[in-house]
Amino acid sequence: MSRQRALADAHLPDALAAWILAAAGQRPVVPGTLADSPAPDTILEVDSMVVTLTSKDPTDWQPGLRLRLSVGGRLVRAWDGEELGSWVWEQDGPEARFFAWGKDDARRFRDELARAGEALATEMIADLF
Repeated sequence: MSRQRALADAHLPDALAAWILAAAGQRPVVPGTLADSPAPDTILEVDSMVVTLTSKDPTDWQPGLRLRLSVGGRLVRAWDGEELGSWVWEQDGPEARFFAWGKDDARRFRDELARAGEALATEMIADLF
């Protein structure tokens, strides 16, 4: 249950936008929610982020699980909607047992979610610029 609460507490759409803006640094990235921003040439359309705990060994009854973040996106030209590129980005973290992910109010889960989210955003910016 603490992992579900940690996931809800993360507010992933807002967190992903913040991670992307932080990773962009001085690059021209503007959140789509700013009404007074100049009209963009291109728009990054981002799918919902998928968060899973995965095992590389489906036969193991007590596997080590990795937190995996994945998100798809496509870059479109603003004036005509033509797709300029599409990507799927993924980040895998270190292994831990299922109960370890929920221990201490899901501290490991929360920390790894933040680390993987920042790494995912850095990868996204590297691909786009």
